Amino acid sequence: MHDRSISRKLGLLVALSIMATLAFSGCSPKTSVTEPVVKKVDHVTISCSDPQALFNTFTQTLGLPVAWPLGVYPGFTTGGVFAGNVNLETLKFDAPAGSQSEMPPFTFLYGIVFESYPLAQVTGQFQQRGANPSVPQDQMRETNGAMVKVWTNVTLQALATDDYIVYLCEYTPEMQAALASRASGATGPLGGIGLIGVKEIEIVASQSNQTRELWQKVFAPAPLSADGVLSFGAGPAVLISQGSENSVEGLVLQVASLQAARDFLAGVGLLGEVSAKEIQINPAAVQGLDIRLVEK
Repeated sequence: MHDRSISRKLGLLVALSIMATLAFSGCSPKTSVTEPVVKKVDHVTISCSDPQALFNTFTQTLGLPVAWPLGVYPGFTTGGVFAGNVNLETLKFDAPAGSQSEMPPFTFLYGIVFESYPLAQVTGQFQQRGANPSVPQDQMRETNGAMVKVWTNVTLQALATDDYIVYLCEYTPEMQAALASRASGATGPLGGIGLIGVKEIEIVASQSNQTRELWQKVFAPAPLSADGVLSFGAGPAVLISQGSENSVEGLVLQVASLQAARDFLAGVGLLGEVSAKEIQINPAAVQGLDIRLVEK
């Protein structure tokens, strides 16, 4: 197994270990099978050993707006970047207590996070659809000397693999208002690349047909195209393709002008591979991530 896969799997094991310690039991009523269970993809989580450097590349070099500042929470460090129709999160989980070994550097697309309808209404429906939702996990933050809840996560365990997870996020009204306020102040096109939004999150699966069928069942009535694109309203779509492993392989961003984005990336030394219809941000500049740009 190559070094990147080893690092990615180690990073995921640490993440799952930390998340498991935050769980508490609960249950949810059923909802109608004809009703949507998610609104859109809320954010894409990038697990990395140096979240500060990646956060700086996104916000300072590319000039994208801050969705939430890089901060330290119990067990992890997180920073959010506004990408037009979704947030990109740079995330590092703390090593488990008592761990003596140093993990090798890693960066990978780790989580697809959906904005759900109220968890109390939809978690039972996810159970019926075979998503195997975890018990809810409250995330707390210290505010004015007291620990207060800021959001709740539910992992869709049947959709998770050894390399990534899929989960739901329900913010408290206060956190939702803060995020909406920051987003409303960011008018596009965004940053030096002229970003409009994220078009697709690309998943590869060793059994793509079965993976598509499961995702379609879990997220019905979200439409699935013949080529494996599952659409979620104004947020990014999820493309599920055949591959040799199961991983989130990359992001496709939409920009206002491909030529302008190309000129900007060349000027700051971040231009990667170029073709007639898309360009790539140099993977070395974004810790090995595959981020490609297309014109809207």
